[in-house]
Amino acid sequence: MSINKWKRLSSRVVYKTPWFKVREDSVITPSGNKGTYSVIMQRQSVFIVAVTEENEVYLIDLYRYTTAMGSLEVPGGGIEPKEIPLQAAKRELQEETGLQAKRWKEIGLIQLENGKSDAIGHVFVAKTLRKTDSDERREEGIDNIKIVPYQNVLRMIARGKITDSISISALTKGALHLGIVS
Repeated sequence: MSINKWKRLSSRVVYKTPWFKVREDSVITPSGNKGTYSVIMQRQSVFIVAVTEENEVYLIDLYRYTTAMGSLEVPGGGIEPKEIPLQAAKRELQEETGLQAKRWKEIGLIQLENGKSDAIGHVFVAKTLRKTDSDERREEGIDNIKIVPYQNVLRMIARGKITDSISISALTKGALHLGIVS
């Protein structure tokens, strides 16, 4: 495992919103040069691979303002203050798909944009799904929900139909965990 070759000399928050902060650090780089490193500080997040008994995956279809593109993604979102990851995962699945799951398993962590952000994502597999009458898809900007066989999801990644890196990571971890790929 790599060792830390960076030295932080000072640190200050230069921008703040309710969702993230930007921290500017004065540093000594691994090469020994003085420099400035900006870090986006965010809450941790959860991402859910919701799988049916037939190994189909729930994907949400929405428009991403930041990239001006449509995106197929796994449900997910930020962990609220005083929430544990599993609570956040259950809330996000309900809000974005109207689903509840009886079986939950956290299958790992992913670093989200680790070159510029300290954000960490918790990946869950949710099984034994049940549809409810309650969701917040409209508020979330979700246009559609797709239920896709896992093998087709992997082909969609290979063909560039799923381009969201977080979803690709979560779906890959899910496929490995479920034994769909080895």
